[in-house]
Amino acid sequence: MTLSHLVRDLIRELARHGVRRICLLDGHYENLWFLNEGVDLAYRELRDSDIRILVLQHWEFITEATLETVFPDGFPGIELEHAAVLETSLMMHYYPELVRESLIPDNPPADSGPYDVWPPHREWVPDSGALVSAKAASADKGRLLAEQVGGDIGRALQREFAI
Repeated sequence: MTLSHLVRDLIRELARHGVRRICLLDGHYENLWFLNEGVDLAYRELRDSDIRILVLQHWEFITEATLETVFPDGFPGIELEHAAVLETSLMMHYYPELVRESLIPDNPPADSGPYDVWPPHREWVPDSGALVSAKAASADKGRLLAEQVGGDIGRALQREFAI
């Protein structure tokens, strides 16, 4: 609820200052519903304005061809892949000096069910906290992702904002 209201307030304030095109780029899967709720709350209040809001998730723009190149042995799915090969590769591309490769965990994929349960099964998450290994990450994969996803996101912004 806090994130939803924060997004609502930010959009209202941007609109109050004359901003008419807003893009929210989600980089954390679990935030998606709260971002959308915040946008919806703001949009209901600003309905009479000419504001246009785009919410997108970078992983939704990754093409099958890029996934096949980055994951030659198969894509484990975004739920497990979160903060593993994709994002580590991007960091290796953009900020290689910040990546401490010796600390990248090399564990098998987490073995959990396709549901959530309380109390949580702590044993489903490896001690490293990583749900799948990021050892296959590379700067070259990061460059490929940046170019393909960045280009496609740019085209989406041009299409939706007519820029």
